[in-house]
Amino acid sequence: MKFLSLGGINEHGRNAFLIESPHHKILLDCGLGEKGELPDFSKIDVSTLNALFLSHSHLDHTGAVGELFKRGFHGQVFLSKPTYDCIGLTNFKPFFLHYQEKRDVFNWLSVKAFRSGHCFGAFGYDIRMEEKTIIYTGDYLEDSIFSCDEIRNLERDVAIVDGAYPADEKCMEDNKSAFLKLITSLGKNIILPLPKNGRGIEVISIFNDHGIPYSIVGEPFFHEEENDYLKKKVDIRPSDNSNILLVADPQLKKKESQDIVAKHPSFSLIFTGTVDEGSVSSYLLGTRKNTFFQRINVHQTHLEAEALIKKNQFKKAVIFHNKETKEKTSFSF
Repeated sequence: MKFLSLGGINEHGRNAFLIESPHHKILLDCGLGEKGELPDFSKIDVSTLNALFLSHSHLDHTGAVGELFKRGFHGQVFLSKPTYDCIGLTNFKPFFLHYQEKRDVFNWLSVKAFRSGHCFGAFGYDIRMEEKTIIYTGDYLEDSIFSCDEIRNLERDVAIVDGAYPADEKCMEDNKSAFLKLITSLGKNIILPLPKNGRGIEVISIFNDHGIPYSIVGEPFFHEEENDYLKKKVDIRPSDNSNILLVADPQLKKKESQDIVAKHPSFSLIFTGTVDEGSVSSYLLGTRKNTFFQRINVHQTHLEAEALIKKNQFKKAVIFHNKETKEKTSFSF
């Protein structure tokens, strides 16, 4: 059996991982790169893919799904209901999986989804394909507002493990403290571009816990009040007159989001996650006054990924989502 990365190894984004036997092929995620680059579809005949497993809704994991269908994919798509609701694609019939439920989806493949702690509906996948076992963490974080089914003491042939942040990145608690200190020091007139699903809810939870009022400008955040994807209930209760503005557009791709920033030149701008190369966010971070970067973790660091690997028994493990790694992009197992 073979592992082949179409993107996502030794880079941030463009996640797409092929598992191939002589008889069957599955793809784990199908995302875009930081500049909108597609996975390297030249490495495969997509019409021969049997199945696609989507871990969560973010574009670096799902943004190339439409292109996959255009190129002839006609296999089954497996994902969670919240992921399907959030990505907005309707050109396929979804097969919904539920966490911690093992399913024999084909006579040659069984899968158990587990919550990965990244956002609403975020899954990792524990797969048996023919006689081999593969675990894919998806974007994974145990120390998160989102529920995470921890990976421990598993024996698997291959593990594909999230380790997006550099080895020297601070842990979640340290970064959360630094974020609160920055918010307090600025005091007022702040714009926070945040993901619609994921870190935005984490930041809202932090503000709720510390009694910090906020307003939501533009598109609402993706939120499900009654579900098992949150470790605790998070109420979205924006203020009508707060001068801390939350914008559900982390890279400021939409004109409406860019207009919000342009209309408030005196406001401080804080980015809390990876800023894509060539994006409006990247440009503003490099040129605009009163613009800051303070990470709120939604991934593991490289060290945390290595520690997770040591807590299990994997014959082979590859860390993805990190520009600083030098991992193999293909191997047999």
